[in-house]
Parts: sequence; C-alpha cells; structure tokens
Amino acid sequence: MGNVVNPNTRHTSVDNVSGEDPAPWMSTTVRSNKTWNDHLIVKATGFRKINDNTVVNQSKDPEKTYGIKWSRGFSKGRHIFEISFPTWMRGNHASVGIANEIAPIYHHKSVALVGETQDSWGIDLVTSRTVHKGKEISKYPKGNRCQLPDRFYMYIDIPERKLLFGADGVFYGSAFSGMDIEGQTVYPMISATSPGATVTMVYRGKGIIVTGPIRKTR
Repeated sequence: MGNVVNPNTRHTSVDNVSGEDPAPWMSTTVRSNKTWNDHLIVKATGFRKINDNTVVNQSKDPEKTYGIKWSRGFSKGRHIFEISFPTWMRGNHASVGIANEIAPIYHHKSVALVGETQDSWGIDLVTSRTVHKGKEISKYPKGNRCQLPDRFYMYIDIPERKLLFGADGVFYGSAFSGMDIEGQTVYPMISATSPGATVTMVYRGKGIIVTGPIRKTR
C-alpha cells in the first residue's frame, strides 16, 4: 500500500475565533506506509492502553499527573492530529501539546504537565491557558469560547514553529508561535489527572497543499 491522500474534515467556511485564517495545508493530509503503526506509548504507570490510539488513566489519585507521548516524533513538516478528551473527564488539570524526548511524563502534583518545563509547550484544557516553563502565558482559545471541545484538532507546523488548534467548523488559531524547537524532534503529548480519564489521539497525516484533483494511491 502506497501513500494515501485524504481531504481533512476542515473546510473553508469556518468560524475564525482568533481572526487568523487556517492555512491551505490544513485541508488535506497524506499518510505513508511508515506511519500506519504509530501509536501512543505507555510509560507512566498511571495510564493503561486500550488500543494503539486510546488510553485510560487508571490512577486513583487526582493529585498526581501522568503524561503520554506519541510514538513518532517530528523534526520537519506539518502534521495534523485528532484528539478526543471529554470535558467532564479533565479534572483539575488536563493538557495537550508537544514535547521533546526528555520532557517528563509524570509529576507528583496536579499540574498541566505539557508545558511544565522548557521542554514542552501545551494548553491547559481546564484553565484555558497556554503553558510553557510551568507558567501560564495567555488565554486560549481566544474569543468567547471557554474551552476546547470534547473533540478537536492539533496542527503542528514545524517550519513556522507554530502550534495551532481547531475543531469541526471552528479555527482557534495559533496557541504558540516562534517556539524554540529548531533542530529538535517533538512529540505530541497529553496529560491527565482525573481518575478514569479516557483519551484518544489519532494521526490524520502530514498536511499538504493540493492544487489539482485529490487522487488516492494505494
């Protein structure tokens, strides 16, 4: 099976909450053979793997934070992930974003783990703030929406050093711009504190710009 090109769920008539237009590469994705076996990696003891894309926080202690990373890291290109993290399962802290290989996947306190150190950049899904080096930087998403919905998209733009988010019919714009990731390999990452929190992450593919008809090749 060769590369598979698919139209993404995004479309041009979206509500641009931030006033920032979605980029053309966000509309179409391509997946190669080497990405089909990618999955979430369970290393922190708090998580239990349901399948390659879904994990559950089996910890009974909401004051501890566990993180999980995607198996493949990225050092170039633009990539789209679909994430399901129900709002009622987010507890005191829940975070999503990107991290390098050495970013911690456990904290003995309840924190927004993605963004807790200089090695990760994240969104606290509960407080609706961007987080880096353990500090809340700015409100996100902007506008009248308080939180990212149960299901949303994360867009990783390595060339522009940006991390962006959206949902069906909504584009939230950049959460981070000018991230210090040059020369690094970064991994999508999620953290949870709430016992029983069930999270799903799916790689939708590399974002590309298509100028002609979309053709699938297998």
